[in-house]
Amino acid sequence: MIWVAIGFLAARRALAQPNSLIKFAVVVVLPTTNDRFYMTKHRLVLTTAPSKEEAHKIARGLVDRRLAACVNIVPQIESVYRWQGKIEEAQEYVLVIKTTSGAFEKVRDAIRELHSYELPECICLAIDGGSSAYLKWLEDSVESG
Repeated sequence: MIWVAIGFLAARRALAQPNSLIKFAVVVVLPTTNDRFYMTKHRLVLTTAPSKEEAHKIARGLVDRRLAACVNIVPQIESVYRWQGKIEEAQEYVLVIKTTSGAFEKVRDAIRELHSYELPECICLAIDGGSSAYLKWLEDSVESG
């Protein structure tokens, strides 16, 4: 909470100045554990696939290569997107890939290799907390090097 306190004090000082251009301040409180910011090296990667078969091919490829601990396949979503100047719609499958920051580049490369799309979605999100036992299993299941 030290960073939040410093930011708050700086904002209070700026607001107290008679000629200050700052007229209001926003204080952001970050998630903490035992007064420390908590961030893990665990990641969720999202991609989509055009068919159930391709989704399974990508999921199995990632888990088999130990690039992902687990891949959830969410069936039959509908996507609306712009591609080559036109608005397109497609039925797709979402893959929710559990991995680590150290393995992300290899996950991205494997998605590109295994995917039929010219430009497959690959979005990496940080996991900022969770069950410590689950996160340990995730880390133990993935080869980051």
